[in-house]
Amino acid sequence: MRALWLLVCAALLVGLAGGCTGGKKKPVKVEGSVQVDGQPMAGVEVTLSPVDGKGMAAQGRTDAQGNFSLSTFNPDDGAVPGSYKILVTKGRGDVQNAPPPPGTDVKDMTEMMRKFAAEGAKKEKPAIAPDFGDPQKTKLICTIPLDTPTLVIKVSSK
Repeated sequence: MRALWLLVCAALLVGLAGGCTGGKKKPVKVEGSVQVDGQPMAGVEVTLSPVDGKGMAAQGRTDAQGNFSLSTFNPDDGAVPGSYKILVTKGRGDVQNAPPPPGTDVKDMTEMMRKFAAEGAKKEKPAIAPDFGDPQKTKLICTIPLDTPTLVIKVSSK
């Protein structure tokens, strides 16, 4: 009986110690590329927004070859495993809007992306169809597994 009691106490201590991490889940490295009408495009903002609206968004920007690496808490740390809506937008003209800093609240991120997509659609013909940047309209969804995934995101300008 004493051994069972010690085992229960040890299990409780391990459980309590595990709960002291602040609930911050560890991201996995996520890299990928964006193709617009079949061609790689530089300066594209990629945001993964949790489908359930909880947790942290991950952001990245494509380089000259259309490749990106996502950030959640720190630069290039990836995304927390889970299901995400994929938001894809392209900065307007000479305006290069950097992605929000890692750790940005999902609700704030969603509102910023919605405004950004709406403003871009009003001012000039978008390089990427506006629906891909709207959290309410995007049909792009992915699940980030526990290992290191590579995403290939294909969108159109229409």
